[in-house]
Amino acid sequence: MKKNLVRTMLAAMVVLSMTACGTKAVCDICGEEKTCKKKEALGEELMICNDCMDELENLADMMGM
Repeated sequence: MKKNLVRTMLAAMVVLSMTACGTKAVCDICGEEKTCKKKEALGEELMICNDCMDELENLADMMGM
């Protein structure tokens, strides 16, 4: 019983970790097909890849935001 519970929890963790990675889509910033995540900006939902998100965060840091 205990082994089944552990196996079930492990399987659920693996599945959930895979879904959190994002989906393949065309990035609304760079236009390339990459693994993207949905972000909301100015009331619009955007698909942004990790590379563009890093660039935007670096820009915000440089601007002191």
